[in-house]
Amino acid sequence: MPRENGGTNIPEAERFYHKAAQAIEMKQYEYAEGLFKSALGLDPDFAKAKDGLKVARVKKFESLSESQRKIKGTLLMIQAFFYEKLKKWEQAIEKYEELFSVVALQAPILPHLGDAYR
Repeated sequence: MPRENGGTNIPEAERFYHKAAQAIEMKQYEYAEGLFKSALGLDPDFAKAKDGLKVARVKKFESLSESQRKIKGTLLMIQAFFYEKLKKWEQAIEKYEELFSVVALQAPILPHLGDAYR
């Protein structure tokens, strides 16, 4: 069912969302992630696309080997810290959110995410 909030890009965002859902079914998680990001670029309030992006990230992460998951988690954390130190808050938030969508919340890192939001 199409959403109605007056946005002109909503039909296009819906198309990206449906293509992304199909990509997840075909286990093309990286492609799905890009499509969900495109949908959110057109309609930042698209809740289903935000949820779908989290699902795509988790499934992509789960498809990695244990050692690849550790490396990926470490890289995301380093990127988030790097963006935070550069005061590039939007990028830091994105990396922290991506990190927390694939690994359990970790108490020592939560204050950094809070600082980025502040």
